[in-house]
Amino acid sequence: MNSYFHNRRINEAIDSINKIVGKEINDAALYEELERISSIIDKYHFPSEDFQAILSQHENYQSEVFVGQLDRYVNQKPDDTLARYYLADALYELKEYEDSEKQIVKILENDPAFNDGYLFLAAIYRERHDYDRALEYCQKSLAQNIENIYAYTTMTRIELKRHQDEDALNMAIKAYELDDHDIEAISNLSLAYHYNNFAKERDELLAKLNEINTAYSNEKVQFLTSVFDGTDPWRD
Repeated sequence: MNSYFHNRRINEAIDSINKIVGKEINDAALYEELERISSIIDKYHFPSEDFQAILSQHENYQSEVFVGQLDRYVNQKPDDTLARYYLADALYELKEYEDSEKQIVKILENDPAFNDGYLFLAAIYRERHDYDRALEYCQKSLAQNIENIYAYTTMTRIELKRHQDEDALNMAIKAYELDDHDIEAISNLSLAYHYNNFAKERDELLAKLNEINTAYSNEKVQFLTSVFDGTDPWRD
């Protein structure tokens, strides 16, 4: 349960929790950990009724209309952490990095253990070309969980952006070794192979993503294909 949760395998974490629910738990530490993880999952992965009502009104979660409505909602309901995270993400997609950062910082002020927040800040500083600061936030994430796949994938992107391609490949391989079925790890390694001129390995992983055939994997395939054929100038 704990490893599933810390590596964002939320559905598997929930399955593990459901298997325990209803059983007598004599281990106080286990019970406290179960309560803690359940609370965090509810907080960060399930929208409140009011927030769900807003989500149901929109198909595009990166539109300025969505951002405006969500900003007003978050000001009225400042403790709705998931809504604030969605707002930060929408602002990021609109390249409003300063405002996006403010939202994530507010989340971390209330919950310094929110690991994804540090990786979000790393991505923001990567896009600002402040790569050293971005890596610092990755290290904060790894300090909480040394096997966080997404810290390594984030570091991969940072190193690729600053043309440290060999270092990027090493980070990508590390993430893939931790979970070779993770969509982010697969796509990330394919990207690193591309910039290290390993076309065969790159294309094998692209084919692996194609076989997964989910909305998220297909989104990654589309992104990678556009980078590989040069239509997306992903880095300078």
